Amino acid sequence: MPIIGIDFSMANLTMNDASFCLHSLKPGVPNDYIEALKGLYESFTCFSNFKLAYGFGARTMERPDGSLDACDLFSMSGDIQDPFVDDLDEILACYQGTLKTVRLALPVNYTAIIQFVCDLAESDFQRIEDSTQCTNYYVLVLLMAGVIDDLQSALNQILRAKNIPVSIIIVKVGNIDE
Repeated sequence: MPIIGIDFSMANLTMNDASFCLHSLKPGVPNDYIEALKGLYESFTCFSNFKLAYGFGARTMERPDGSLDACDLFSMSGDIQDPFVDDLDEILACYQGTLKTVRLALPVNYTAIIQFVCDLAESDFQRIEDSTQCTNYYVLVLLMAGVIDDLQSALNQILRAKNIPVSIIIVKVGNIDE
């Protein structure tokens, strides 16, 4: 099952021009996240009808005073009960809708999304007696700007994935020189 995780942190602000964000939706300005989503969706369609879309690293949860709390894992569909996206148009709409409802934040934590996927896979894997009976394989693709603030705990979760049906692919978006 393909799971896409998108970095909505402040790491997406470019170093050369602090006013430019990798999530920019300005006409004529390429958005690497949208291009990556298009390519991923096309690739995933070959082997799965189901796709999950999550975000992390943004301020999403409103406090009583109107400020927002940072969130390390949230459904881009806006519905925690139904994080599935059916087609490319829906995932792009979810991505663009998320940009309108969150604020970029720090720190950039990956542990929660990796742990979530490992928990899903582990719960499936523990229900079977023989590993050859495993019917779900999870592929987590993290689209990121390149900063990881919780490196050690994220690595611990990645190491956890070695014994369960999970692959983790990290894709850096943006200018490689930054």
